[in-house]
Amino acid sequence: MRKLFSLMPASVKILLLFLVVFAWFFCTEWYSPAQLIISGSAPTKDGLLQIGWESGEGYNRYESRRFFLNSFPEGGENTTVAIRYTGEKHPASLSSEIICSGIAVDNLDLDLSTVIVRGEQLAGRKAIRLSQPGDEIVFDANARESVEIQIDTNNQSGKVEITVNGRSKTIDLYFANVEAKSLTFRYWLVGPEGEFRVTMDMPRYRVKSLTVANGNPKNEVFVDEIRIVTDSIGRVLFEGQHEKLENIAFRRVSLPQKHYFHPVQFLFQLIFAALTTWILTACWRIYTRCRSTGGIFFQKRRVFWVFFAVSLAVFSVWLLAFWPGIMSVDSLKIWRASVLPEVFLNDHPLLNVVFYRYLVGIWNNTAVVPIFHIVTMSGVLAYTFYVIHQQGVALKLLIPFYLLIVTSVPVGLYNVVLWKDIPFALLIVFWAFSLADFYRRRREGEFSLTKEQIFALLLLLLALAFTRHNGLVYLAVVPVYLVMLRLVPIRLVTIILVAGVGVVGVGFLLLASDRLMPGGNYLFSQGAGFLGSLLQKSIPDLVVEAWRSYWGIFNINQKESAWDLWHYFLNDRFSYSFLIHAGWSDVYKYLVNEPVFRQLTDFAMSVYWKSYEVPYVYMSWNPVHFLVLYVLAVLLLPKFPLTAIFSSFILVQVLTLIVVVDVMNWRYYYFAFLGGYLLVPLMLLDMQKGRKKKVTAGELINEI
Repeated sequence: MRKLFSLMPASVKILLLFLVVFAWFFCTEWYSPAQLIISGSAPTKDGLLQIGWESGEGYNRYESRRFFLNSFPEGGENTTVAIRYTGEKHPASLSSEIICSGIAVDNLDLDLSTVIVRGEQLAGRKAIRLSQPGDEIVFDANARESVEIQIDTNNQSGKVEITVNGRSKTIDLYFANVEAKSLTFRYWLVGPEGEFRVTMDMPRYRVKSLTVANGNPKNEVFVDEIRIVTDSIGRVLFEGQHEKLENIAFRRVSLPQKHYFHPVQFLFQLIFAALTTWILTACWRIYTRCRSTGGIFFQKRRVFWVFFAVSLAVFSVWLLAFWPGIMSVDSLKIWRASVLPEVFLNDHPLLNVVFYRYLVGIWNNTAVVPIFHIVTMSGVLAYTFYVIHQQGVALKLLIPFYLLIVTSVPVGLYNVVLWKDIPFALLIVFWAFSLADFYRRRREGEFSLTKEQIFALLLLLLALAFTRHNGLVYLAVVPVYLVMLRLVPIRLVTIILVAGVGVVGVGFLLLASDRLMPGGNYLFSQGAGFLGSLLQKSIPDLVVEAWRSYWGIFNINQKESAWDLWHYFLNDRFSYSFLIHAGWSDVYKYLVNEPVFRQLTDFAMSVYWKSYEVPYVYMSWNPVHFLVLYVLAVLLLPKFPLTAIFSSFILVQVLTLIVVVDVMNWRYYYFAFLGGYLLVPLMLLDMQKGRKKKVTAGELINEI
């Protein structure tokens, strides 16, 4: 068999590898929407159904729902509903207004123009605002199953009073997180003969077992049928003859929801398989080339592997302390979109969803993202220090700076968070160092790139531009650097730039409306706001403001960035009431909020809290010396040309954030923090190389 494989043409081997990789990605399961439907009767016209399920951690309050049957007195043939403005609000709310965004009777949307309304019809959406004393929505619903009321929740909502058949309840609609957009209140009805029909959305993940129980044995409930409907196909779980309900358990109920094929996901899987096959074959070619020159662990290459292994080990300790990683609300939103093939976003750049979807195809566990961060961070650091050492800088000078970044508390903690800031920072640092190294190699007559390397760099440029919206500036900046540093002919850059602008322009037009993708017009609306604010300021004011803001971008304790504190996000994944409110509980299982390695976690947290104390904060969260070195390197360009190229590339994004976006958020500047650790090693490289004649700024510009 081995001999037969060795005789195969290379193209056949690559095709076989592609098919194996594609099969792996294709086996990524996903779960379609489904409803659990329970039909039966409540003789007392009152009752409580309790539904619970477990996905691996046992039954719990999060994975359960309660349904009150006719929990209000009868109101004749119709159900009378009133939604009233109270004028009351939460102390933190900016307003006491109420916005009703939808009413459904027996799962059919009600035309709000047919109900009695004392309020304001909102233009552009089917919703009613109640904001004045006496404002209310009143109607009689000829309902047989349920009445559903949807009301907006945000930081400018007040308290609403909902009355159904004479029973009133006041609910506070204030919610600070914008992702929890609304609350839905559903009232389940019992018919004249006691009949009822209850529906519940099933979670979109594997359910090991499910129970349907009578939550109040004092009121008898009888069940006729329990079934699951998915993709317009029903599966009967239970069918009885008016059987008294106590507690019924089911297993493998999510099996009908389980799917592997989705047309859009299938297309992505083909792309992912092709990309992975290319990466694996490229790694194999590197391995074979190294084997002909002593092997990948040849003496000169051992430095790289030692750097890589040490970084991998240290960063992995942080991951074990916070396994399987830390998720913020942003992370929860993006990960959810990555596991549901029909969901796409652009308020967070679409590339993040595609990137997570790729990682989900490798391993459907949130830990795959921190693992990717750790491996790529270790690789970039090992490569950078290895190249600098190969150019003559002694290891004894480099090791202290390498240990500084490997043992850095912010770097260790950020690696384990599912944030787009981490790959974005790595891409900026990679490009900054690569441009400086390309310039060095060109001056020494060693610079050349294969077509494959050019293609890889093009992909990495697109990743840099589209991982964060503010990365778009590099679509123009990188070509400028390539031309100024004489790395590529200006004609080639012009062709690529024009083609790129065309492709990006078409993409922007497709995203210009929310019709194609939720949040599609986010970039346009935000960009217009940023540019409008920028044009209102004079250039001298901008310079002064940028200079003042620059020196505070790492100050983690300043009031403007207090929300950046890392520990604020420790429990977002376990905020189960929020997940239900936001509608994201469909993909997030219940997890026990307990560390896997308690002692390691406690030790990591003690180190974390210590890092905020003076003087340690100036070596962790507020390294002002990095900011000095960035400016110094650019000013001393003749002495430190490589460091100046690296620093200027970093400062482009710093100025973009300070001047254009006007944001003082610590993690937005994580790239500058990460790059700061490489400034002194690059300065050592500049000094090692030396110059036979000092190059002035003007001479350098003329040369490049």
